[in-house]
Amino acid sequence: MAFTYNLSGTFNIALLDLGTLEISPFTEPATPGDAEPDWSPDGRVIAFISGSRRGNNFEIFTRDINGGEPRLILPTRGDAMNTSPRYSPDGKRIAFATNRDGNFEVYVADADGQNPLNITNHPSNDAAPSWSPDGKQIAFASDRMGTFGIYVMDADGSNVRVIFDAPNEMDFRPSFSPDGKRIVFAHHPLPGSDAVLAIIDAEGGTPRFITQPPAQASHARWLDNQTIIYSGRPSGTGTWQLYTIKADGSGLRQLTFNTSANHRNPAPAPIP
Repeated sequence: MAFTYNLSGTFNIALLDLGTLEISPFTEPATPGDAEPDWSPDGRVIAFISGSRRGNNFEIFTRDINGGEPRLILPTRGDAMNTSPRYSPDGKRIAFATNRDGNFEVYVADADGQNPLNITNHPSNDAAPSWSPDGKQIAFASDRMGTFGIYVMDADGSNVRVIFDAPNEMDFRPSFSPDGKRIVFAHHPLPGSDAVLAIIDAEGGTPRFITQPPAQASHARWLDNQTIIYSGRPSGTGTWQLYTIKADGSGLRQLTFNTSANHRNPAPAPIP
């Protein structure tokens, strides 16, 4: 899997072998660094955001897993930034969030960055897209009701529906399960409070919380239909490390143990 770490004070991307827990660097940029990796479905390429390679705000690059120079696929203009790249399950498209229109919107482009299209086109902020495993839907976070909640739309931006959006609470970074039946997301009971992980049916309903404060948890992705990997820390102090937990809240396991670096944005490699 890929993840983001800041051992030297600058965020870079590293790879973690889930069998041996051996870590190897993948990028080594200048400040402010690289973050938010995502694998192409064939496992050959990682997309990520970088804020240093051209001296601009965050832009989206890709790099072959075996090395080579990063390729800029989605540049920014002016003060805009591009975030949260996510490959479609067939590898032909990439969803991302950008504020190039003044507020954050969800865009979809070809996998090489061509033909970017605003599919949310809403005056509120829409961000953190996640594809359903069949490629027909995209989950995202939006503050359309005042604070961020979890929404789902068809992959062309139509048929937007709210999955969970509670007043005065904030929910972010949704991720579809591999079978498409559930969504995990980070839940803040109140703005500024510690985030915990919640799971909800993809059609909506009442979320079930699988972590509890004072431990903090965010950046969750699915390893399989029963296991979630996320970035967390035991309390409001200390570094963020990588953990796995079962979807029923059992089986918590810590994967990284670095007291000098934060580990964020875990992105599991595709299963062959």
